[in-house]
Amino acid sequence: MATKESYLTAENINTITSEVLSQLRRDIRQRDIPFIPEESALLIIDMQMYFTDPHSHAYIPACKPIIPRIKELAEAFSAQDRPVFCTMHCNTDADAGRMAVWWKDLLNKENRYSSITSDLIIPGAYTIKKTQYDGFYQTELESELQNRDIKTVVITGVMTHLCCETTARSAFIRGYNVFIPLDATATSTYRLYLASLTTLSDGFASIVTTRELLSKPGGIEQG
Repeated sequence: MATKESYLTAENINTITSEVLSQLRRDIRQRDIPFIPEESALLIIDMQMYFTDPHSHAYIPACKPIIPRIKELAEAFSAQDRPVFCTMHCNTDADAGRMAVWWKDLLNKENRYSSITSDLIIPGAYTIKKTQYDGFYQTELESELQNRDIKTVVITGVMTHLCCETTARSAFIRGYNVFIPLDATATSTYRLYLASLTTLSDGFASIVTTRELLSKPGGIEQG
């Protein structure tokens, strides 16, 4: 894996994400899909200490500045009684499958970094435990969304090009509208971040900013 990059920081996150969004909207065809808060759920993907704690070998430096954006979204969803789901990745030797081949070690429940970061403990959030990149694979996520008559998912968290992208594609083929606030997701390098958002925006997801979801007409803050 390439050296991890702090391509997003508290100082540059607005500038970088604005530049990326401008490029995507200039180069990629867009679909005018309305964001309807009453039919939406927030997915927070794998914001565990394994990825968010600088002492962990799997730390993603670019994840630090996205935490306040995710928290703002989670608080807005919760305030409007909209569901928030937090996935937790956890493997055993029996369920890891090809993850064990691609990664030199597995994140298991005994790992002290397996817990969700304390900055994103959301009262009332529903925890989904998963074993693969896909948040839908052999989990209760789809049934929980169906039970709440959800038609749109907002995907945040890490890593943009792995678990977030796989879950977004999986949501799309299940018939959900997918929105990804690009200032609320991060991965190991800028190249992977841009590549993932580019391919997703060309046929799977609406790429937006946190502020657009919160403040545009019909946005989650306005109820």
